[in-house]
Amino acid sequence: MVSAVRTVLGDVAPSDLGVCDAHDHLFFGSPRLPGQELRSVAAARAELVAFREQGGGTVVQWTPYGLGRRAADLPPLSRETGVHVVAATGLHQAVHYDEDTLAGLRGRLAEVFVSELTEGIGTSGGGRDSSRSRAASTHWTRTPAGP
Repeated sequence: MVSAVRTVLGDVAPSDLGVCDAHDHLFFGSPRLPGQELRSVAAARAELVAFREQGGGTVVQWTPYGLGRRAADLPPLSRETGVHVVAATGLHQAVHYDEDTLAGLRGRLAEVFVSELTEGIGTSGGGRDSSRSRAASTHWTRTPAGP
């Protein structure tokens, strides 16, 4: 059973998550998808507010490493809107990255992902992510969750 879900503001009991949007992108930018960028904090805030007004409680923000996650903006957005935000770690398909980024990651993927889970996103991801928000992780136990 999951004992806690790590959000950008800290661990939350699963029972406190409410209705979850399990895959969304509040921010995103890929050179392979021109014109499809999501870079507006105001637009992200409006989406979270609208989600909350419809009964939503948690959004899992799946924008991966190096594609404009804007990690520094996630905690304030969560606080301001009252929506839990879970930030993911990982990479998209290689086609979305330049060769220099990929070369810098070769042989270091586990190190990068574990660091994002345990220390925070920080400035990982090509310098576009600049908070100490922790990426999504869960804590597993063999003990069933209580009522």
